[in-house]
Amino acid sequence: MDTETPKKDFRYKVQHMGDAFVGLLQSVSGAAVDSAEGLIDAVEEWQVKGRQKKKIMEIGAHAVRIRNEKPDLFDDDEIQVVFRDYDELQAAVDRFVERRELRARRAKDRFCKCDAGEEAAEAAGS
Repeated sequence: MDTETPKKDFRYKVQHMGDAFVGLLQSVSGAAVDSAEGLIDAVEEWQVKGRQKKKIMEIGAHAVRIRNEKPDLFDDDEIQVVFRDYDELQAAVDRFVERRELRARRAKDRFCKCDAGEEAAEAAGS
């Protein structure tokens, strides 16, 4: 009996090796499908959040336009704080733009002083 048992075990293993392989393949492919679906969901969520941020920005831009046209329309204290913060940020942006334009003018003037030519001066100003 001892000689037949290893033969039966080997035969059993060989006969069911395909079943074990298919089971392993199914579990791996299931994990791959779940991973791919998770990635797709993450990308779609990122895209939706991006569209949501754009809409919020559109709402904000529209509110700022309305405020500039009718300043007395917004009497809410919370919105006044938001607008005050916006005004400070816009002033900072304006300062950055002004400094950038000043640097561009200085660079253009330097090129003009050293006779670098009109094209080089224009390139420095852009």
